[in-house]
Amino acid sequence: MIPMSSEYKQSMSSNLRNRSYLVVTVGVINQTAQKEAKFVEERGAQYNYLSNLSNPLDNYEVQYNYATMEQNWFKADGSMVFPPRPEDVDFKFNNGVISNGLLGPICIAFNAEYDIRGLTIDWGDNYPTDFSITNGEKTINISDNSDSYWITEEIFEGTEYLLITPSAMVNGQGRLRINKIYMGVGISFENKKILNSSKTEYASPITEELPTIDFSLTVENRDRLFDVENKDSVIHYLEVGQEVTARYGYTLPNGNIVWIDGCTCNLSDWEANDESMRLSAEDKIGDLTETYYGGKYYEDGISLYDLAVDVLTDAGLDEREYSLDEYLKEMIVHNPLPCETHKECLQLIANAGRCRLYQDRLGVICIEAAFLTVISPERMTITSNDATTWSDLPSVINNSTKYEYATFSRDHFRADGTMYFLPRSGNYLASGFVSNVVSDSLGNFFTNPKLTINLEAATRYYGLRINFSSNPPPGLTIHTYYEGDLQEDYVVPEITELENSIDHEFPLFDSITFEFTKGQPNSRVFVESIAFGDVTDYYMDYNVMLKSPNGFQDEKVARVDVVQSIYGPSDESQTIFQETIDVTDFDTYTFYFSEASYDVTAKSDDIDLNIIDSSAWFATVDISGISGTHELIVSGKAYTITNKVLSRTLNTTGVIEEWENPLIDDGEIATLQAEWLGNYFLNNVEYDISYRGEPRLDVGDIVFLENKYVDNLQIQLYEHTLNFNSGALSGDVKARRAVSQVKGDSIWLEKRTQALRKVAREGL
Repeated sequence: MIPMSSEYKQSMSSNLRNRSYLVVTVGVINQTAQKEAKFVEERGAQYNYLSNLSNPLDNYEVQYNYATMEQNWFKADGSMVFPPRPEDVDFKFNNGVISNGLLGPICIAFNAEYDIRGLTIDWGDNYPTDFSITNGEKTINISDNSDSYWITEEIFEGTEYLLITPSAMVNGQGRLRINKIYMGVGISFENKKILNSSKTEYASPITEELPTIDFSLTVENRDRLFDVENKDSVIHYLEVGQEVTARYGYTLPNGNIVWIDGCTCNLSDWEANDESMRLSAEDKIGDLTETYYGGKYYEDGISLYDLAVDVLTDAGLDEREYSLDEYLKEMIVHNPLPCETHKECLQLIANAGRCRLYQDRLGVICIEAAFLTVISPERMTITSNDATTWSDLPSVINNSTKYEYATFSRDHFRADGTMYFLPRSGNYLASGFVSNVVSDSLGNFFTNPKLTINLEAATRYYGLRINFSSNPPPGLTIHTYYEGDLQEDYVVPEITELENSIDHEFPLFDSITFEFTKGQPNSRVFVESIAFGDVTDYYMDYNVMLKSPNGFQDEKVARVDVVQSIYGPSDESQTIFQETIDVTDFDTYTFYFSEASYDVTAKSDDIDLNIIDSSAWFATVDISGISGTHELIVSGKAYTITNKVLSRTLNTTGVIEEWENPLIDDGEIATLQAEWLGNYFLNNVEYDISYRGEPRLDVGDIVFLENKYVDNLQIQLYEHTLNFNSGALSGDVKARRAVSQVKGDSIWLEKRTQALRKVAREGL
């Protein structure tokens, strides 16, 4: 769920909404030309040694501007770095393409002739004001340019090369630079052109199926601009795979428009008639259809994180195109991935790690922890830089009964039977967190005491509760971190009560630190308990729903059986592959196996062949030393696989759900999997809901559903359709009940204990 302002939330929940907007952009880029383009030193073009000749064509951001001797370019304000020696240049970094001489040209060459509709060039700060572009057949001359990000819709037909030559730079005598360049331009459609649009997202809460995003857009074909018969129509430049982005806007009560990223997909098809043009786009995960053969058995294990990186890299993605939960680094597996498509391998990895696989709004492929409803305090860790020896840190978050020890802090020695003396033995009762440092007479600490809670995986919380046994410290700042990076410093309004509900929307975090910046005079800090609030603040009530929800119950599951696959060695080698082939035109040959194998050897006419690459599913051999027709024989040992079943009983009656993921080989992972799946199958009530539409909702979100029988009923979205029609939104949701794992008796006991202790303190 996208975080939004309270003003936006209030306006969207009001009876009368303001107007919504939609902007859809199609990147009309000649994909083939973009991939084949190369910067070449031809037609007078030469490049400075600081240039990176590949990254500007691959959408990388410039990381450094080097201070070089050019007119009005050398800055000493900290925004530039000194250039390295030629032998020390790191070409992993994108410094852009830089001409070698002042006002020098840059040349881009292609392997064939292409029709290029427009150009988009990011020049950077030192852009040309007067320049020319030619492909040998057509030349355009630009003067008085004032854009560092420059776009032209000029069409260059039959283009084998593009030569860009500056005659004047904005800074005077400078080198020509290109930070990024695209062979084409983007086409945008806005409200006045859009007839309707629909976006449907699906993601299984347990990664049982692959996620999907389907986006469709219909625009009016005014003046038959998009006719296929119109040779100047942009429709001729649409290509499958081009990027389609959608952004939703909403008018706030103050008149400002707030924008929300909707989706980033790849164009899948389009069509046009006399009245309209329709285009469709799909998620990028669906394009990962090539087979992954890199599965290996890892004796020492491999993290699911590293395994996912290997699959994504093999699929041709770089680190900008995916995001992996750090939690995956804690999950170690051994078994090889099967020979499946890259997307199916990612699905297996996500499922084994109790994660969900999805594509975010910017087109980034994500694997993220999906066991939010089964996170428990037992799997959180709590630390402090300043805890007394009698502090019991785990008790702060585990709902246990707390006890107080009398200390010489001001107003913290009571003889009413509610306190205990500190024992000599050190066998302390659960007392929560007590700071070692004592504040001075003004309530200041020499070193601010801190308390840190590390979660099992990253999540968001909407509010939390922090209770103190006595002497509530007035100053508290809450720091949240994600993967070690600070997300927010939230200063809590002055605390005056023992029990405090903090109403704040915290960003995604996996670690949270409570820093006490001010205490009661001459006192320690006494934290009794910390409890996190709701995981959502969105209420799908009858004001939002267009009609009452349609609920139904899935088939009851009696038991979940999680199958562990345990790989072992085999006793004998066997022939995996045997065939007579002509190897004259090959230097290498690759064999593929039907069973996961190891200790692979290859022969040709009793001559041993060198294996240069292999996995459990293939072997590539060097055959450069032989020619003609030869019999090739590959031998190896197939792993033996033993299955072990871990069961979890859910109901006395129902079906048995067998869950087999080939990556699961460890009893601990199987136990976690059974708990996770059990929670899902126990929540077997689903809902179909038509509602007013909300752009900030994502599949996987947990929201409240109004129900006359259950207060604060939580449901998890797994399918979400958002419709846009003439500035109005509507939507449909499919959701499954999501029950918290906190036991009611524990909550009652904690509240009862607090109430009794409050009576004792106040003498009521």
